[in-house]
Formats: sequence, structure tokens, C-alpha cells
Amino acid sequence: MVEPTPRSRLLAAVSVAQLATGVAGMVVALRRRHPYDVFWMHGRADAIARDTLAKGTALSAPVSNLLAQAALTAVVARRPSRGAARALGGSGPFLTHITSPPTVRTHQRKRWSAQR
Repeated sequence: MVEPTPRSRLLAAVSVAQLATGVAGMVVALRRRHPYDVFWMHGRADAIARDTLAKGTALSAPVSNLLAQAALTAVVARRPSRGAARALGGSGPFLTHITSPPTVRTHQRKRWSAQR
């Protein structure tokens, strides 16, 4: 078995932190019923539980992406390989893009305009 290197441990730790943030965002969005809102696609609050699986929420990536990231993180943490590290490193920007600042800003704009 291959021993984890300091670099693979760092990658796994950053991925766990990102994954925890994604799960926390999903929980908050489900409780507050914040559906996804990306460019021309808009979810509905009454369908948020279903949409969370494949489309995500206003504050998180889809569950399918979070599960893929969790699996890749486990592989990198236990049996680091160059391929697993590339896959995990490549999924990070993708998952970050899904809950990118424009998506969160759209949600915040709606929230702020509702408070006025």
C-alpha cells in the first residue's frame, strides 16, 4: 500500500473542508428552501428536495457531485495516486464553479431586495 504524502494529505484536507462547506450549504438551503438559480435555470422552493440531488441548491453543489468528491477524497486519503489526485484536483474548481459567487450573489440580491 502506498503511504500518503504530505501533498496528498493537504489535498485531502482541503477537499474535506470544501466538502463540509458544501454539505453545510445544502443543509442551510434545504431548511430555508433556497432553490438553485443559475443563469437561465431557476428552481422552485416546493421542489428543492428533488432538485438537490441533480441540480443542487442556491448554496451547494448537487448531491451527486458531493458524493463523487467524497469518494475521490477517500481514495486520495487512503491510496494516493497521481490519477486520483488529478481527478480530485480537477473536481474542485468544477464544484466551486457550481456554487460560484454569481450564484450566491443572485441569491443575496433577491434576499436583500425582499428585506427592503
